[in-house]
Amino acid sequence: MSENETIGHSEKRKSTSGSGIGNNTSVLSGNMNLTREVEIPKLKTSKADEYARWKRNIKLWERVTRISPRNRGAHIILNAIIDSEVHEVATNIDWEEVDDDAGVDNVLRHLDDHFKPNTFIRKMMLWEEFRTCVKRSDLTSVICIHQEDEKSEG
Repeated sequence: MSENETIGHSEKRKSTSGSGIGNNTSVLSGNMNLTREVEIPKLKTSKADEYARWKRNIKLWERVTRISPRNRGAHIILNAIIDSEVHEVATNIDWEEVDDDAGVDNVLRHLDDHFKPNTFIRKMMLWEEFRTCVKRSDLTSVICIHQEDEKSEG
């Protein structure tokens, strides 16, 4: 077996294609060998559904990035958050929480709070919905009368 033949391992070699400048390339057989940093996913909007998708992508990025865990939270704030409203929230996070091995989780926790639906408004909406319900005298069921039902009856 020659030096250039390998079984089940990556082989690295110099490539001098065209320009005469050598580029490191790798011939892969098996595991992926990352030779450059994976681009961080960008959050371009303040829509909650887009945030949920971006958050999942950040968790994936966190698994493959070569940036040290202590610097990842700052990297997210500086490079991933494009939306100005969300960026404002992120830049107001205490530095001690960002500059930590758990910086990504701390940043995401603060952003989760920002993207959570307003619980007071949600409770008021549920209360209004409950008020339209009428309890039957035998307490075995609850009948909810919706506005559309009231209009069609009257």
